[in-house]
Amino acid sequence: MKCTYINPEGKQCAAFAVRDDPTRLCVFHSPTPETKSRMDEGRLCGGKNSHLKPKFKAPTNLAEAQRLLGIVIAAVANGDMPHSQITQVARLINLFLKTAELAQINACLDNLERTTHGPDHAKTTR
Repeated sequence: MKCTYINPEGKQCAAFAVRDDPTRLCVFHSPTPETKSRMDEGRLCGGKNSHLKPKFKAPTNLAEAQRLLGIVIAAVANGDMPHSQITQVARLINLFLKTAELAQINACLDNLERTTHGPDHAKTTR
């Protein structure tokens, strides 16, 4: 969800609103003490405030990739992730799923070759 702040020229702020902030303002415009302290903490860390960035663990199997995709879909629906991050995560998930699919196809081919030509054939032809 976007920040509801309207600047003097009448344009809405383009930043994302702070999650669970009743004012629906971004970290720059929110008057709440919690947001101000998070902003100060971020400045002390050179702008790298880990509280404002979602953390993801790399998937190691299809079930984890599907779970991560569900998290990304929810973040998109809730407006909790910047568009650039959504695009990057979606591309990486897509790449992971394609490589997992290729590995599955190779395993099926190996099994088929073993069944058709004997147990050593699949190992020698690839």
